[in-house]
Amino acid sequence: LELAGTLTNETSLIISPGKLEPQESYEITFSSNFSSAYGPRGIFNISARANTTSRNVVAVISGGHYRQISEVPHGGFEVDASHSFDPEASDTGSSLGRVLNYSWSCYNATNNKACYSFNTSHTRSVAFIQRKYLPEGTRLNITVIFSVLSNEGTLFRSDSASTSVVVVPASRPKVALSGTSSRQLYISRSDTITLVANVLGSTNTPIY
Repeated sequence: LELAGTLTNETSLIISPGKLEPQESYEITFSSNFSSAYGPRGIFNISARANTTSRNVVAVISGGHYRQISEVPHGGFEVDASHSFDPEASDTGSSLGRVLNYSWSCYNATNNKACYSFNTSHTRSVAFIQRKYLPEGTRLNITVIFSVLSNEGTLFRSDSASTSVVVVPASRPKVALSGTSSRQLYISRSDTITLVANVLGSTNTPIY
């Protein structure tokens, strides 16, 4: 194991986090040379064995275990697992040679079938479902298995996370008329009246 920045003539060896692989055994040797004072017998070596522990990876799906959506984005709906992490790495995809993998599965509880047109690329942390496959009333159970292969391909760790996505009916906007306080108007043919329709509680552009 090469430790960048390791100095000679030091009585302490400091190994930074992320330098050692998890669940491995390392032998550390300390050498001291006092041959100038004691001759050939002044060279001393002492070794110690260090065993590293291993923490499991953590799979995370943004948005929690249950989500309701009433307005599906125009292109479709994304499920994001990019916040999954390996606590043994100093940062995701660090120089320790970790291989990250995302295995997606999707089950449509509405028709008891696998989700149609579901992106299951194992290298992507985000899965995508097209809008046309998300009608009102659809309930999807989505699972990701996040795994990490490290230690030169000898240590495999994985964790899973699931979420349910339910498409609920969009709330109906309320329409109010300004310019009158009554739904019944009594006007003569020569009168002029202006009515304005205001759509309340909707972020969409209304069509009149």
